[in-house]
Amino acid sequence: MYARLLAATLGGSGFLAVYLAGVVLGNSRLVFKRGIFLFHDGMAWLSQITMFVVLGLLSFPSRLLETASSGLLVAAVLVFVARPVAAFGLLWPFGFRWRELLFISWAGLKGAVPVILGTYPLLFGLPDGSKIFDVIFFVVLISAILQGSTLGWLARRLGIIRPASTPPPASLEITSIRDVDGDILDYPISHDSPLAGVAIRDLSLPDGALVALITRDSRIIPPRGSTRIWPADHLFVVMRSELRPVIDRLFAGSGPAAIPPRGLELQGGARLADLAALYGLDIGLAAADRDGTTLASLLHDHLGDRRVEVGAYVVCGHVRVEVTELRDGVVKRARIERVSEVHVPTAAADEG
Repeated sequence: MYARLLAATLGGSGFLAVYLAGVVLGNSRLVFKRGIFLFHDGMAWLSQITMFVVLGLLSFPSRLLETASSGLLVAAVLVFVARPVAAFGLLWPFGFRWRELLFISWAGLKGAVPVILGTYPLLFGLPDGSKIFDVIFFVVLISAILQGSTLGWLARRLGIIRPASTPPPASLEITSIRDVDGDILDYPISHDSPLAGVAIRDLSLPDGALVALITRDSRIIPPRGSTRIWPADHLFVVMRSELRPVIDRLFAGSGPAAIPPRGLELQGGARLADLAALYGLDIGLAAADRDGTTLASLLHDHLGDRRVEVGAYVVCGHVRVEVTELRDGVVKRARIERVSEVHVPTAAADEG
C-alpha cells in the first residue's frame, strides 16, 4: 500500500511499485514468512474469483460477436507477430534457447490483467470505451482457448517439460522476532539428481549445514548417517545464511557446488571421493586413493602426527586442506580452499 501511495505521489506507476515491493519483500528475511505467504496466496485466489465475477458482469456475448473481426485481427497480430518479436528480441541476449523462446512466445495474454486494464477506458468514460473493452476481452478469450489449451502439447513437442515436484507433506520454518543467522530450506530430489541413492553421511555438507528432516510420500523420516536419499524425497536443510549459495548448488544445481573464496569448513571424516564428486575438486590423487581417504587421514598421512596442529595444511592438486579443530590429537574439522597452482599431494606446510 505504501509503495503504491509513494509512486502515486511521485507520479510513477503504482503497478510497478507494488511489483518491486513484492520482489524485495519476497527475498527478505521476514518473521512468519511462510504463514504470510499462505495467507496472501489464499487472498489472491479469493480476489481472482471475485474479479472474474465482476468482469463477467461487464461482458455481453452479443457485443463480443460484433467485435469478432477486430478481435481476431488484433489476436493474430499479437500471437504471431508482436509477442514473438518482443520475446526473441528481449530474451535472446540472456542466453535462452530457441525452444524456450518459442514456448514463451506462444504463452500469450490469458490472465485477468489485460482485462482489468481494459476497464480503464470505461472508468474514464472514453467514447469507444465499451468497444475497447470488448475487443480486449475477445482477444484474451481467444488466447486462453487457443494458446492455453496447447501449451502442454507444445512443451512436450519442444522437449522442455519436466515432471512437477510434489509438495512435501510437512514443512519447517524458523520463527523469531529477531534476525537469526540461519535458514531452513526444502529441496526436492528429482529422478535425475546425482544425489539420488547417496547416504546422508556421504553428502559432505559444510560445517553449519544439516539435513534436519526428510519427507517421503506421506512419511516423515528422521535422517541418520545411513539414511539414503531417493527421488521424490524432500530434504529440509538447516544452514547458516552464508552457506545458502553452496547448498542451493549442491541440492538444486545441475553441476558441482562452487566453493566460496574463503573456503568451506568440513568434518574431518569427509571422504575425498565424495568431495571430488560433489564440489568438482581436483585433489590430485588417484581414484583408488581417494575412495578410502578422509580429510583427517590425508592431513595425518602427509603432515605426520607430530606436525598436525591447528593451522597446519597440505596442498593436493588444486585443493588446500587446513586443520581447524583438533580433539585428542585427531583432526575433527578442516577447511578446504581452491588454489590456482597445481601441487603434488606430498607437498605440505605448517602455518604454525
